[in-house]
Amino acid sequence: MRPWKTLCSLLLTLTVAVPALAQNPPERFFGAIAPGHPQGDLSWHAATFDSISSVGAKVVRVAMFWNYNSGVYPHYFYNSWDTQQALAGAQARGLGAYGILNPPNQPSSPPWTPPSIDAHLYQTFLRFSEDMAYYHGGQIEYWEVGNEVNLSFEGLSTFYPGWDFARLLRDTRAALRRGFQRRSDYAALVAARGGEGFKMYPAGTAGTDLVWIRDTCLGLESLYDQYPSEGRYVEGFSIHPFSAPGGPDDRTFFNAPGYPYTPISHGTLLQNLEWAHFTLAANCPRVPRELFIGEYGWSTSYPEVPAQAVSESAQAAFFAQGLIEAHASGKLSRAIHAWTFRDLPHHTWDYWDHTGLLREDGSQKPAWTAIRHLITRLTGLGFRQNLGWLMPVGRMYLYGGANRQTLVYWNPTSLSMTVKATAGSTIRVYDHLGNQTQAPPAGATQVSVTVFPEPRYVEVTGGRITTVLGQSLDANGVPTLPGYTTVPTTWTRASSTLGGSPSGNAFDGSSGTVWNSGGLAPGWVEAKLYNLQNVRALVLEPSMMPSGLVDHKVELAINNGAYQQVAQVTSYLSDDMKVVVKLPQTYTNVSHVRVRSVARTDGSPTWLAWREVRIYQ
Repeated sequence: MRPWKTLCSLLLTLTVAVPALAQNPPERFFGAIAPGHPQGDLSWHAATFDSISSVGAKVVRVAMFWNYNSGVYPHYFYNSWDTQQALAGAQARGLGAYGILNPPNQPSSPPWTPPSIDAHLYQTFLRFSEDMAYYHGGQIEYWEVGNEVNLSFEGLSTFYPGWDFARLLRDTRAALRRGFQRRSDYAALVAARGGEGFKMYPAGTAGTDLVWIRDTCLGLESLYDQYPSEGRYVEGFSIHPFSAPGGPDDRTFFNAPGYPYTPISHGTLLQNLEWAHFTLAANCPRVPRELFIGEYGWSTSYPEVPAQAVSESAQAAFFAQGLIEAHASGKLSRAIHAWTFRDLPHHTWDYWDHTGLLREDGSQKPAWTAIRHLITRLTGLGFRQNLGWLMPVGRMYLYGGANRQTLVYWNPTSLSMTVKATAGSTIRVYDHLGNQTQAPPAGATQVSVTVFPEPRYVEVTGGRITTVLGQSLDANGVPTLPGYTTVPTTWTRASSTLGGSPSGNAFDGSSGTVWNSGGLAPGWVEAKLYNLQNVRALVLEPSMMPSGLVDHKVELAINNGAYQQVAQVTSYLSDDMKVVVKLPQTYTNVSHVRVRSVARTDGSPTWLAWREVRIYQ
């Protein structure tokens, strides 16, 4: 099934508002999972924590599994002593921690409801959760309940349907609250952290399982009125968008034997975040919820399926692209965790042994270097603008801070571009592994660079970037058209309109209103101009999630005649862009302007909609 068809079947409407999040700074955005060593080797633990700290990460995900089926994946099941050692190691290095509480295994066949678990095991898990909050609540603010609980395969039958899992979340939330309230510092934790002093997340769907997210959301909504505290304080969801066969854009979990739902089977990390957030916004409307990327990785050695393994250099580019893309979409995700930080000793039954940023012997893979460099380049900067529309299918993000800006970019095929900066700036160019590839002479105000499939950085200090690929930018990186003025319109119409989002919204001068066609491309929206006008450019502001490749044609009618195409936008667009379309010449006596969107053979990413179509002379 095409992903956009799956998406449409899961959402109440495609015009739901996605809540904005306060964006974590880059150095607090990246985290890692500290794997347990099968033999409990403390020196192995210590070296791993040292490397997590030195890469620049500030958080670590620590497992506190309680599960009676401890014969499965035994090195993931920490006893209390292991947990204390792991948390002590993180604390000694100034690392924050996320805790995982794994519920009892479910039976492999219906009924799956919590009462079908042995009542004693169920209550023991809740007591365990309460005790973990009591003992470790001072260090752990974020608590994940479950781990890939939407799965049931390979003997690890932990599958919980979303509706029943919502009930488990209710009971676990109450248990965590009891544990925190037993702490002598409970009032101080509430004052420092807000809310109830902790946050809880349904943890890690394997892949981006929109059906399971939807069902859990609907279950939470059904419990909200009866249990408002539990319903209100499930603050987010965690997803595990691993790589799957098919290349770097297939970044979700494979369909496992016995898996009851069908996850999104392909798409970029950004698209996975967008699909998941739309599902949350549509089905959990009363409580804004954020996403954690709980596990993200790509194995450099799949002994069982060698074709799924990638080179260490490809893994490095994969991580760098994923972290940048996830962070730049800060309104979508709170943090991303690498699975796992260090290769585990090899076992033939585990597909994920070599997803680490460190090799088993502790030596650094290129991915470690790429992440370290990324954090170094972006620390102290805030996201400014998504400029990806300047390239055919690539990505380009601008970050900025006090007297420093960094442009991050990549494209599947090589191309050249020129970047200009203000006078007195210093310009340097780095590859994704931190090697400085260009340093223009002192006083130079521009640099010509080659865009590669791997991320590159143009860093400007002592000034700011003024032009990229011929496009002028203001101090915040917003595309500008110096010397251009807007053209007034009289009436508008469209090929179709979703109720409540009329075509006039696309030409009203406000990015806060939307015209939505109510369907996929093809479609169009047009405006009649006030008298005959000169037209030189347009600025298009798409309203679209998920992001994706689109084809838009700009058409003009001269003296009320037939439309003629004067420009085309074929690019990877997303919701937060301002796309400048400069026409090849100044067109005179223009009476109408139309933006026509064409259906692609590989499918349209989302319904056709515009926040704004601005016309300039």
